[in-house]
Amino acid sequence: MLMFGNAKEPYMQEWMVGPLPISSQTKAQPLTFLSTRKSDNKLRVYNSDFEAARKFNEKIKSQAANAIKTLWNVNPDAVSMTTVSPTQVDSGNVTVWQGFIASPSGRYDTGTLLPLGLYVKSNMTGRDPSKWKIEGWLYNNIFYKTTDEFNKALS
Repeated sequence: MLMFGNAKEPYMQEWMVGPLPISSQTKAQPLTFLSTRKSDNKLRVYNSDFEAARKFNEKIKSQAANAIKTLWNVNPDAVSMTTVSPTQVDSGNVTVWQGFIASPSGRYDTGTLLPLGLYVKSNMTGRDPSKWKIEGWLYNNIFYKTTDEFNKALS
């Protein structure tokens, strides 16, 4: 699987290489004949800029710093975030849900088993991270449309 992150619309695609061992006969080409997927077996990637996504997550955590301290009595660095559902694409808008998880405390801990019950909905449409925004918070089965509304509810 190769990722083409610099394309206008980033994607991943399976490739085949052979015959092996490498020789003058070896070729590399997209693997398309095993797929039922249209568009040459390309899988669209909506978050190809991992550094921009990391910085956006830090921004989210800084906006949630008061909530993190209030709910779990830890600083934002003590929690992590993970995408908890498939990315939703609707009319060109890219919606991402992420959950806060306790950071693993040991070698064999797994973040997926340590959810904290706080989720954030973000619009991460486009490749310009300055246009990404938080669209709401979900905690204790209550959805808050803004960070201010969420923080006020915790006060």
